[in-house]
Amino acid sequence: TVETKHNATFKGNTSASVINGCGKPVDVRICLMTHKGWNCGDDSAVASQAKATHSSFNATGEVFVDARMTGSKKALNSPR
Repeated sequence: TVETKHNATFKGNTSASVINGCGKPVDVRICLMTHKGWNCGDDSAVASQAKATHSSFNATGEVFVDARMTGSKKALNSPR
């Protein structure tokens, strides 16, 4: 599940966070839709039970997340 927080740190800023529920490290891509399009950030080797977070100003509420096992050759997907 993705947790979002509005006005996180700064007014107009939204953050989205996911926790790695796998027993192994994962690479994560979190994207937030803004008035100008998708704003994405990648975190590598997020440890088991650790949190990955990405934030953006002027987010509209739509969030996209993809993950892969660290070391996988699978590409992380992006929103359309």
